[in-house]
Amino acid sequence: MALLNNIGITPSLIVSNDWFTGLVPAFGKGGHFGETFKNTIFFHILFNFSSGNEGCIKYNSNIIQNNHIFQIEKDLIIDKNNKNLINANQCALLKCDQWGTISKNYLKDLKQNIPNIMHLL
Repeated sequence: MALLNNIGITPSLIVSNDWFTGLVPAFGKGGHFGETFKNTIFFHILFNFSSGNEGCIKYNSNIIQNNHIFQIEKDLIIDKNNKNLINANQCALLKCDQWGTISKNYLKDLKQNIPNIMHLL
């Protein structure tokens, strides 16, 4: 995103996939690059969202200052179920314009195994 911003390219769509790129929608929509991505649509694909596989990162809550992590609001990035985890997929779901799964069956599995997934949005 920094490269796109620096060379003046504004994509109409940015697709992020799984937790590796989960912070992309928050950076793009959070004004980190001025107005560059204001009209860009962010689409996040969930691939591996089952419990224990969300890509959560443990952190020491004492290091958070000014209610921000990576200049992203704390409520977006801190796991709603465990306040000692950074959850990039949760952040993506809360900030993207649209999201999808790798298959209809995977969506069905998510709805059955993570009943509060729709509540995240």
